[in-house]
Amino acid sequence: MLLGAPEFDENFRIVTDSEDFPHGILSDPLQAFLLSDPRAQKSPLRLRDDELFTWYTGTLSPQDVEERLDYLCDVLDRIPAQVWATT
Repeated sequence: MLLGAPEFDENFRIVTDSEDFPHGILSDPLQAFLLSDPRAQKSPLRLRDDELFTWYTGTLSPQDVEERLDYLCDVLDRIPAQVWATT
């Protein structure tokens, strides 16, 4: 699906069965964060129900793991709390 935000739609792909859920999660602050943070280009995200995932192929050092966890926390901090009530 497309959000209707040209820069975001050009850089990210959204696959969903719900039309409303992505609009609630991908608020303007989260879209801006994902567009500006270089981690978003190298760390894909998947949200399934109330779980947020990222993945990587290869070996991760403890520092790499911590960086990816920080990234997930930064994303979660930008998802409006009320979104989780609908999952």
